[in-house]
Amino acid sequence: MTAAEEILLKEMRYIVSISTGQVKRVAEIALSTVSALGAQQVSVPAGCVLVPIEPTEEMLKAARNAPMPAVWLDSISARANLASSTQYKAMISAAPQPPKETSNDTTHYTTNH
Repeated sequence: MTAAEEILLKEMRYIVSISTGQVKRVAEIALSTVSALGAQQVSVPAGCVLVPIEPTEEMLKAARNAPMPAVWLDSISARANLASSTQYKAMISAAPQPPKETSNDTTHYTTNH
């Protein structure tokens, strides 16, 4: 069991210990499910990356400083799309990388949900 799994189980046991009635039963079911499954392994499809739900300061800075390509676009929406795409790519590049666990030549990331 990984350290993250142990922390999750400890937190779930605490929820069970302070809960009463139906909430306690739901917490017990969740605890048994987490115990049985362990941490979920997620395979990230090619061309996709994991990023934080909320952007980090580094990601926001990368978006602000993203250089705009020097091209002529004749519509406001085309310019806005290009700006958004450029900033998005800069943010993805600046996103923190999750720890990798490799198994059978496939990249997996362990989630802590």
